[in-house]
Amino acid sequence: MALIALSLQVATAPTARATWIDYQTSPTHSKAVASLPIKYAIQQVHFGTNDENPGLYYFYLNFLKPVTADLYAGSDGSYAAIQIDTNGDSKVDYELRTSTTPYLANVEHDGLFVEKTTNGDEITSKCAVQTFTDLTQVSDWIGFQFPKTCLSLPASIGVRGVSVFDPKGKNLVDLVPDAFWKLKIGASVTAAVTTLTPDAKVVPTLTVPILDPILSPDTPPTNLGSLAASVTKSVVTLTCGTGLGTGWALKVDLPTTLSAAGYTTYLITNQHVIKDCQKSRKVDVALPDQRHVDGYLWTWDEDLDVAGILLKTSLPGLDWTGSTPEQGWWDGIIGSPLGHPGILTEGIISSVEVSSFMATTTAHINPGNSGGPVFDRTGRVIGIATSKYLGSEGFGIAHGTPMICAVVVKCLTKDVWSEKTVANVVTPTQNMQQLVAAAKDLLAGSTDVLAQLDVELAKAVATYPNGAADLLKYKKLRPTAPTLTGDSTVDIEAISSFSDYVSSYHKLLDAKVSQIQAQYINVKQTPAPMSAFIAKKTITYVKGSTSKKVTEVNPKCPTGYTLKK
Repeated sequence: MALIALSLQVATAPTARATWIDYQTSPTHSKAVASLPIKYAIQQVHFGTNDENPGLYYFYLNFLKPVTADLYAGSDGSYAAIQIDTNGDSKVDYELRTSTTPYLANVEHDGLFVEKTTNGDEITSKCAVQTFTDLTQVSDWIGFQFPKTCLSLPASIGVRGVSVFDPKGKNLVDLVPDAFWKLKIGASVTAAVTTLTPDAKVVPTLTVPILDPILSPDTPPTNLGSLAASVTKSVVTLTCGTGLGTGWALKVDLPTTLSAAGYTTYLITNQHVIKDCQKSRKVDVALPDQRHVDGYLWTWDEDLDVAGILLKTSLPGLDWTGSTPEQGWWDGIIGSPLGHPGILTEGIISSVEVSSFMATTTAHINPGNSGGPVFDRTGRVIGIATSKYLGSEGFGIAHGTPMICAVVVKCLTKDVWSEKTVANVVTPTQNMQQLVAAAKDLLAGSTDVLAQLDVELAKAVATYPNGAADLLKYKKLRPTAPTLTGDSTVDIEAISSFSDYVSSYHKLLDAKVSQIQAQYINVKQTPAPMSAFIAKKTITYVKGSTSKKVTEVNPKCPTGYTLKK
């Protein structure tokens, strides 16, 4: 029976997106407030005006954790607010404050407008404040809006966010930034998308291969958290008509025609994600920080299911050329499954068809992932998450990056996927210096892991004394870092072997600690007293011609005996 591929597109209600005319972001604060529950912790303030509602000011307060409907809905006095200083004296003149009404989906409700007077807080109806969040997404912000006409703000104001946690009068206050942020209204202008006449000949180019050597490609990255954070900076969520998907910025050279129009970033996605925008060419782009800007759909290829979008916001481009991926390689995917941005899944490349540049992966792909990057352990993009087999998990389909080299990008090199892979170590022609540098990075990372394992082993020995003897046997298996000879080929092979050994040792040690921990709990062992870890002394005492040896931590002289001289 034939398998049917399911395109990864999410149906959403048509939404009109505004273009930000002015959008500014405050600094973060220096440290968290002690004892403050993390769900009340805040980290940044945003300000903006847009072309859809030009008569409103918007403020957004970012939190460390996703916002819940009842975060400030209780009667304990807790609230969040935007504080405004209009005269530069570093004192609060007005507050836009949350009310005790729970948030609902993405619906606005009344907030509070507070004037700070000599008599304290005065809640007034001078400004009709609305507050909102979006509970249909995993949103980490609360927004406030109010009419420009109700409050005549000077060109420069001080702004600060506040979150107050006040059950039983605790009054824990988190402020961001630490001092008032000096906001100049109208100082930062984001121009609307410039309409250009698409020209099939005017597309970005790849002029030279970016051969990114990779060691042990089937091994998970040493620090997956750091790698994912780096890749996420280049990944966006795309909304187009009734559909939603993912896009990513790639390293490419923009033609002068496009850069002169103000475009700085080129995004790649699937054509089926943007098919509803092929007439208007306007695509809503949610950046990694969840700001919304307009992208301009430049070109696409329906047969290859790939599209290119221009952006005036600068995002770091990802590498996307190098060695041909092989079955068994580790891979990761970052995208917006079901509309949730920045979601990471990982797996392995389960098959590669080089002739058609198609691959399958065990990393989970779901509706909304379409167009997102499939990347290797170095962060290099090797494919585009495109679809999954219907009714299956861990059977995702990726279009290899060589498919980009058609209508969307003009490639002046044949090395988008290089086939120079030997013994699991890529050796690109005339690129040994880059390969050696990558090997040294791997050596440093493996050495750091080994040092951490030493700490964990010592901790386990102290925690489970009855299993200490078994644990200490594993010290004999500890890998030793290779001594570099200066011969690049020899050193690279030695480092690769050392890295694999460290990975095996890590798994072996984890398994042993887990086993001893389980035994420790089952037999209800009691940790040895501190005296067991302190050296004992042996002292000889005499009584006439009789002698007696006493071995203790603090030996005591028996009755009638004296210390032997």
